Amino acid sequence: MLGDKKVLLIDDEQIMHDLSHAYLDRAGYQLISAYNGKSGLRMLLSEKPDCVLLDYMMPGLDGEEVFSRIREAEEYREVRHTPVIFLTARGGDDALKKRLIQKGVIAYLQKPFGLREMSNILDNIFIVNEIRKKNRQLERQVRTTREYLSRVIQSAPVGILTTNRQGDIIEANLKFLRYFPQFSKVELKRQNVFRSDGLKDSFVAEGIAHVLENDKESRRKILRWQLPDGKHVILTARFVRLNPSADRVDVGVIGIIEDVTERERHSYELQILAQIALAMQEAMALEDLVHLMLSAITAGQVLGFSRAMLFLADESTRRLVGKMGVSAEKSGNGKLDWPNLLNEPAKLESYFRSISTRSSPYNQRFTRHVREFNFSLNSNDELLRGLTDRKAIRLRGGHSAIADKLLSIEPSVNQNLIAVPLFANDELLGMLVVDAPTADGTVDDSSLRLLTLFAGNAATALERARTYEQLAMEKSKLESAYKELKVTHDRLVQSERLAAIGEMAAHVAHEIRNPLVTIGGFARQLEKRAKVDNRENTAASIIADEVLRLEKILANVLNFSRLPNPQFRLNNINLLIQKLYMQVREEFASKRITLKLSLQPDLPAFHFDEQQLTQVLFNLLRNSQQSISDFGMVEIQTRQNSGTISIAVQDDGDGISKTELDKIFNPFYTTKQHGTGLGLAISQQIIHDHGGSIKVTSKPDEGTIFRIELPLEIQAEEKSAEYEAGDMII
Repeated sequence: MLGDKKVLLIDDEQIMHDLSHAYLDRAGYQLISAYNGKSGLRMLLSEKPDCVLLDYMMPGLDGEEVFSRIREAEEYREVRHTPVIFLTARGGDDALKKRLIQKGVIAYLQKPFGLREMSNILDNIFIVNEIRKKNRQLERQVRTTREYLSRVIQSAPVGILTTNRQGDIIEANLKFLRYFPQFSKVELKRQNVFRSDGLKDSFVAEGIAHVLENDKESRRKILRWQLPDGKHVILTARFVRLNPSADRVDVGVIGIIEDVTERERHSYELQILAQIALAMQEAMALEDLVHLMLSAITAGQVLGFSRAMLFLADESTRRLVGKMGVSAEKSGNGKLDWPNLLNEPAKLESYFRSISTRSSPYNQRFTRHVREFNFSLNSNDELLRGLTDRKAIRLRGGHSAIADKLLSIEPSVNQNLIAVPLFANDELLGMLVVDAPTADGTVDDSSLRLLTLFAGNAATALERARTYEQLAMEKSKLESAYKELKVTHDRLVQSERLAAIGEMAAHVAHEIRNPLVTIGGFARQLEKRAKVDNRENTAASIIADEVLRLEKILANVLNFSRLPNPQFRLNNINLLIQKLYMQVREEFASKRITLKLSLQPDLPAFHFDEQQLTQVLFNLLRNSQQSISDFGMVEIQTRQNSGTISIAVQDDGDGISKTELDKIFNPFYTTKQHGTGLGLAISQQIIHDHGGSIKVTSKPDEGTIFRIELPLEIQAEEKSAEYEAGDMII
């Protein structure tokens, strides 16, 4: 209500105070009196009235000077906007009236004036003042809101730009200026995105034009932008039409540009780590896995380390043993241009799959130096104690004795290292050691986090590779055991077959031998008596010859059934072959067959039965001789392998068909007209008794190769021979 208002009257006339009190009190105003300028100013500060009635003519400070102090003096700042009505008896002074109004006087009353007139002016002034007060409040609110919005725009973590429909820039924040630093903030507000150099060919003009022409949002998800300093950033840009104002006037377009470089970098880093993890999961061989791990650490901008070393824990010796070292600087592994690979996962996958095949002479030397170092896990060294905390450790010279040794491996300019433990299932598998990426040894939290994450994946891959190697070794052992068991089984079956055949053959030979001797005797008597009659003589001779052949067969059968254990003596296989060569070379030469020796010199002596091996080689030579019709060559070769002596008998004779190869070691199997089929069976048994093997390869019309493998180490046993090798009739 207007009656609640407080009015200060500053006038030196008492009657003016009395009349004003009488009237204004009835009107509901509270009147406060001051009789000179100084007291009026004091009461203005203490009472803070809603309006001041100020007399122009007063002793001391006149009204105009009092008003000037209210409006200009700093001490009256709080009451500076209090409405002031001037009271004056100077009539007709329009210049004074104009001057006071210009200074801010609300109203001007010329004495004498009616009290009702004064009351009406007060009422109007308070109404106007309330309106002005509300306007000032609204202006402050608008100004505060505008300042707040400006602060929001300027403080926003994204670049913001607004334009009108013609492309004139209305507002732009500092983040936006970062992408166009050639403009100052003031200069940018005078630019038009469609006409200004530096803007008209940019993504900003393109996006705003798209919105204005199509009335649709424009969005660029991944935008590679080069700053004037040459640095590349990754941006997302979005442009939309501003909502129209209340009067339906379209105010243009707003653009939001966000720098997503770090976000995309982190995403890319995780993508890289995923690709590395996939490649590591596919690397079965430990050596390939380790090289892939270290190459991935030093290749590209993901981790950015220049060198990497791996030390593996050896639980049997309780030591950390150097395994491998890789250096990006010396090996030529280039930095990956990661922004260009963001949308090329296939290229990334191919890159990391191929890393494990790369190597360099420097890395080979670097690895040799790394492998020269190993450290006891039982040491009280500060580095090893720190590894148990499962955290990355920064190493400098003097950090610990082991740290100093690590820094001495191929010393580089950067004498700062980072060591990361590799744990899997609470077991320490090893330690990664990398060069810090900067000379002062600082590593940001992101790089350290990625390195730790990588170490976790690497430890899992190492554990899997180690388990795979152990399984492969066990599988190899099982396969070897199975092969040995199969060979033993086959030999046992063969021995049992030979024993059964030998026993049966011995029995049959024994039963046939006596009648055969009788027949042979009578045939020879008939041969002597039938010398006169040629026909009878011929028949008797045939009977005698066939009986003799049968006796030889029976002798071989009996010898086969009584095959003795070998008598092992320390002998030289080359000497044995040379003796045999001297015995048969003339016979081979008479049949126009070249017999060639290719003997490895300095073969070690080993234990074997000289007579039995002579029998085997004689049998193989006789077979080769019989397979050559005319003009041919037979070669005997010897060489030393790992733990064995190899003997090969090779000819260029008729060869053996594939169907016959499977049967040639069977007893009594022969393709010869007068053969017994026992020579190769006996030879195989002799070689098996020596702990060796005999194999044959052959092709019809090309020739045959018999290969014998005899062990160098065999327990020499004294065994009594039941026959002489020469007893075997072939």
